[in-house]
Amino acid sequence: MEELGTLIERAQAGDVEAYGEIVRRFQDMAYGYAYSFLGDFHLAQDAFVQAYRDLTALREPAAFPGLVPPDRVQAVQPHPEAAPGCVVT
Repeated sequence: MEELGTLIERAQAGDVEAYGEIVRRFQDMAYGYAYSFLGDFHLAQDAFVQAYRDLTALREPAAFPGLVPPDRVQAVQPHPEAAPGCVVT
C-alpha cells in the first residue's frame, strides 16, 4: 500500500489515479459523516470535489482528512430554498 504522503504528492501533481486512491481510503469516513449528520451520503462526493480543489494548498499529507470533516460535508449541503439538485457552497 502506497504511503499517503506519496499519494498526496502525486495528486498535487495532477495524477487523478492517485487522488482516486485517496478517496477510496477516506470515503467510508466521509460517507459516514454525511449520513450521520445530514442523512445524505451523496454530500460526501461534493466534499471530495472541494477537497480536490484545495489539494494544492495542503502542506502536510497527514492533514488530508481535515479537508473532508463533518463541517466541510455540512458546508456543501443543499440550501433549503435551492432548486432540487442544486448545492450552495
